[in-house]
Amino acid sequence: MTDRDISIKGISNQLDEWEEKLVDLKAKAQESKTEETDVHVEKIDTLHQKTLQLREKLNRVGEREHHEIDWEKEIKAIEHALNDLDEEYRQTWAYIYH
Repeated sequence: MTDRDISIKGISNQLDEWEEKLVDLKAKAQESKTEETDVHVEKIDTLHQKTLQLREKLNRVGEREHHEIDWEKEIKAIEHALNDLDEEYRQTWAYIYH
């Protein structure tokens, strides 16, 4: 297994975990039945769409033949997007669990 394969597999596993977290968070948001429930559910749906977009990008990286520097650049961009996703998730989680 190459470094590229290992990176892709690791990020794919992270995306799986994010999708599970978002399913759980959405269920919690729907249980809350507050005035802001719809806003939180919409935000969670947006986060889920971001995970799907990241998975598509990751799949494209895995399918194409890249020069080493190209795939590393793509992986770093995906990792940066995962960090952004983490921050948005934490903010949404804080509103729901406050």
